[in-house]
Amino acid sequence: MVHRSRLPFRVHTIAVGLVFLTVVVFLYACNDDSSTSPADVTAPAAPSDFVAESDGPAAVHFQWTSTGDNGREGRASGYEIRRSMAPLTDETWDSAVLTATGHCYLPGQSQECEATGLAAGSWNFALRIEDEAGNRSPLSDVALVDVTGLAPPAAITDLGGYADSSTVILGWSAPEVSEGAATVYDLRYSTVPFTEETWDEAWRVPNLPTPAAPGWPEEVRVRGLNYVTTYYFAVRSAAAPPSWSAISNLAEVRTSRWVRWVVDGEDKASIDGFSWHPNGLDLVYSRAPYDDPLRSRLVLQRALGGERTYLTSSLPGAFRPSISPNGRYVAFVQRTTPSPTSTEFTNYALAMMELRAGAEIQIVPFRHAVDPVKPAWSPSGYDLACVTSGGGSLYVVSRFNGDSRLIYTAPDRDHIHGVSWAPGDQIAVAVDEKIVLVPPEGGEPTTLVVAEESSTYVYGPQWRNGGRYLSFGEGWNHVEESTRVRTVDATGRDVDTWIPTSRGASAHAFSPDGTMYGYVDGGLVDWLRVTGPVEPLE
Repeated sequence: MVHRSRLPFRVHTIAVGLVFLTVVVFLYACNDDSSTSPADVTAPAAPSDFVAESDGPAAVHFQWTSTGDNGREGRASGYEIRRSMAPLTDETWDSAVLTATGHCYLPGQSQECEATGLAAGSWNFALRIEDEAGNRSPLSDVALVDVTGLAPPAAITDLGGYADSSTVILGWSAPEVSEGAATVYDLRYSTVPFTEETWDEAWRVPNLPTPAAPGWPEEVRVRGLNYVTTYYFAVRSAAAPPSWSAISNLAEVRTSRWVRWVVDGEDKASIDGFSWHPNGLDLVYSRAPYDDPLRSRLVLQRALGGERTYLTSSLPGAFRPSISPNGRYVAFVQRTTPSPTSTEFTNYALAMMELRAGAEIQIVPFRHAVDPVKPAWSPSGYDLACVTSGGGSLYVVSRFNGDSRLIYTAPDRDHIHGVSWAPGDQIAVAVDEKIVLVPPEGGEPTTLVVAEESSTYVYGPQWRNGGRYLSFGEGWNHVEESTRVRTVDATGRDVDTWIPTSRGASAHAFSPDGTMYGYVDGGLVDWLRVTGPVEPLE
């Protein structure tokens, strides 16, 4: 509103030539300064006919006659409807639950609205009108309404899941509901089975999706879980909390070990054996192009991935590396010519070198050609156990001068598939379907363990925990069939069995501390993988 007011006059004398004029100026102004306007302190009138009625499950319908800005004059700004299970008064208004808001109609007009998704129970509802100045009407009459809850959704019965090393992927079908769809999920998990009675003790999964239409598939990923751990999951839903359904079936899911690719399929490589460094961090493996597997080079690399250091060139080819107990040297099988004048690399010799790139390769002066079987170091690092060509004879050879002694000959038609020299001075030899123990000085072999099925064979023996246990591979075919790793104690008693790969591992070994396991997974191309954690043997 604009107010007009008279202001004092001012007198100005102006000289124009020799004539002095006296000008009297009367000032009038329009004053629209709101600070001089009277404040709006009149509150809207309270509606006298506020009605709240149940309108089906979880819904209430409201109706009233709109009042005015100033009492019952002018149009008010808006309204608020609040609810509380406790008595609703001026003192409790601000703590009550805001249920509905909106703009006001003109005074005297009928107005209505509806609230849905309300929890079941006896609720007190009241209405207040507010004008632009923030003046609020007194409370309307308080209406008490018994709100009926929606029938809970049907229990979910098809919860299931699968896992990798640290993530579980769960799936189920959205539940059937008597009206519409469920509005919320509650997904919990624990490392022990749980029920409705122990529901609150399980961990809640946050940020769940809004339920889809009944029957539609749902999927949730639960991340950051521990390796090699069994988890139990259950889910429930509600149409309008707290009308919760019964909990679903309990889904049991076990996370796997982590897997790192030292060499993956994209390398298109052929891997012919590897060896753990005593530090438990590094590996040496033989790597060749998959289409030319005889041009194999020795590679030093971190077990969990990193830069590769090539120790040898591609010719004449190096295979089946074995690192010395002190980590300074690596022994391996190298292709050689059958005579100084021959140019064909058809034989294999026992070779060694310092564990560094470009080190000189020394051929151990052993009088026999060797079989491409990984040599085994003695605990002292002075001698090597190796298999001669044909795979039937085991020799102990001095790495210094090539002096050797025959300590074991396999029965006719049997082949040696691996050797391991224990700190306790026992040599384990994998011979077709059995493991035999041979003294380093030679003598009568002792059968430690026989494969559980006559059609299988054993390979890759490895002494662990200072010679207290022996692990070895047991399978049907290196590539096409599953291979399981079997561990026995020094008496041959089984202490552990597990299947590390979906296909056979052509080479495998545990890390020195026993917490990681490396294996070559073969096919058209080879993968060298490291997995963990492996529970150490006591």
